[in-house]
Amino acid sequence: LPADLIHALPASVRLICEAGTGYNNVDLGACRERGISVSNVPTYATEAMAHMAITSLMACSCSLWQQAAAFGCGDFQYLEQCHPGSLTHVELHGKTLGLVGGLGTIGKRVAAIASALGMKVVASSSRMAAIGQQNGMEVVSLDELRETSDLVSIHCPLNANTKGLIGRVELAKMKPTALLINTARGRSIDEEAMVKAL
Repeated sequence: LPADLIHALPASVRLICEAGTGYNNVDLGACRERGISVSNVPTYATEAMAHMAITSLMACSCSLWQQAAAFGCGDFQYLEQCHPGSLTHVELHGKTLGLVGGLGTIGKRVAAIASALGMKVVASSSRMAAIGQQNGMEVVSLDELRETSDLVSIHCPLNANTKGLIGRVELAKMKPTALLINTARGRSIDEEAMVKAL
């Protein structure tokens, strides 16, 4: 909903409710000018998003997508040799999962599932009150999260503070073997920096 569309709405419109968690597609400045409130549904698809993040972590940890793509093209080398060869294979148990924006509804659910898999979970959030334990989760600075996590999963909204949150400097601070999962908004990662890092 861009500004021109919001300004064209009739005066009777007092509320825009995003039927989802993210509302970066609504021009908030134009809504403020018109006196229109904006709300979202914070618990929309919590389980589905948490399952997607964990499914992505599991698939990346064993190069499932690469093996499936090879198999789909008639390349049976991984099936015949019974191991992924030079492809990534990481046991998730005992690994550290860093949740960027992990104190929200989805992040907390991902943390619970990852903990059940035997992973250590740390979180970093702009809303954190203090570094330390919060609701059974260790809260660390974003720098510490990037430097110590074996896997990083992004669960923050897209706004002026989080656009390009993971860029060249941040990627360089991550472990070279770290896996990065983004089930949040795409632009929270600087795509050009990601391409160069790969």
